[in-house]
Amino acid sequence: MQLGVISDTHDNIEKTIEALDIFLEKSIFIVLHCGDWVTPETFLFIASEAQQRKIRLCGVLGNNDIKYTDEFYAINSTLAAPVDLPKKGDEYIIFKVKDREFGIYHGHKKIKLDEILQTHRLEALFVGHTHKPSEDFIRNTKVLNPGALSYSIPFKKRNNEIFTIGIYDLKRKVFEVHEI
Repeated sequence: MQLGVISDTHDNIEKTIEALDIFLEKSIFIVLHCGDWVTPETFLFIASEAQQRKIRLCGVLGNNDIKYTDEFYAINSTLAAPVDLPKKGDEYIIFKVKDREFGIYHGHKKIKLDEILQTHRLEALFVGHTHKPSEDFIRNTKVLNPGALSYSIPFKKRNNEIFTIGIYDLKRKVFEVHEI
């Protein structure tokens, strides 16, 4: 079994659909979104696309989503297959797959990241925000960043930015980043 991981979609619908299609081709039916969907319309679109593909979507809000928090939660409450989001007011979510604990946090506050790693025993914490894929090991937890599906400055490529997704293999406990 594998987990698909995306982050920082920033309204880039085209690349997000491409990512969901790749996950579906690989029979990945749980996808994690590490935040920065950006607009409520994008949130609704991604949630609807995942639902059509029978993909379970778990995610958090990022620093660019905060101004739309109420709209995200209102939309989510109307969905037939709602996105697994943190309780309103929380910045991260903890979830289990086969008795193994994982977390999702956008990663934009180092203090919050440290708090999560101190208070939870996680196999992996999935983060975003930096737009750069990474794999770190902090306090006995893998901290995994899939990179981004958008440029860090909307519609403007800089510093050789590429679009990437992550795949976490639960059996092998291996994280792979793929350019799309």
